[in-house]
Amino acid sequence: MVFLLLALIVAGRVVKPVALASGVLLRHMMLLLLPAVAGIGETYAFVVGQWLPFAAAVALGTVMTMVVTAMVLQALLRRPHGRGLGDE
Repeated sequence: MVFLLLALIVAGRVVKPVALASGVLLRHMMLLLLPAVAGIGETYAFVVGQWLPFAAAVALGTVMTMVVTAMVLQALLRRPHGRGLGDE
């Protein structure tokens, strides 16, 4: 997210595909966050008592998500141009 923000600041504009994707995500942000917020609200007493393992799990999950996303992106970028889903 920070790299995307820096790239947008340096570019000084938002390219159309990024604007389209971000618009959809922003319109539905609450739907994406609602399960996590409800889960934390339901187990608040436990989370407060176990804040260190909870914070470690959140940090590890974030790092794992970034690594897997980068690996998928690299695999997709290695594909020949013009070959998308269903073009086999």
